[in-house]
Amino acid sequence: MLGWLEVFVPVGGGAEWAAAWNGFISGCSASMAALVAAGAIRNILALRSGERLRRQYIKTHDERTQQIFCRAGLTSYWFEVMGRLLAAVIAGYFSMAVSLACLGCLVYVCLTRLVLKLHYCRAL
Repeated sequence: MLGWLEVFVPVGGGAEWAAAWNGFISGCSASMAALVAAGAIRNILALRSGERLRRQYIKTHDERTQQIFCRAGLTSYWFEVMGRLLAAVIAGYFSMAVSLACLGCLVYVCLTRLVLKLHYCRAL
């Protein structure tokens, strides 16, 4: 809400950067809320149906999927992504260039992990 209401105005950059930065924060927050809601709905539906719950349990504890995640380095992926995203938001308050550099690094890490995951899906 703070980004959508433009409560914080970045020190660096002009009015266009302030609007883009606040929009980015609002978009990230809305995306996170949508993911949390989708996960909650999926779990509620699984708890109501024994078959869905069994399929979700099998999908979660599948050994092949766990090996793919392990080999592609996805165990630390979310900590790294969320840390870089937080760094990009904080840096955006002070400097547009540093924030965009953090976002560029974030995109690189996400694309690299996606390629590794696809590779190990085919290899295993």
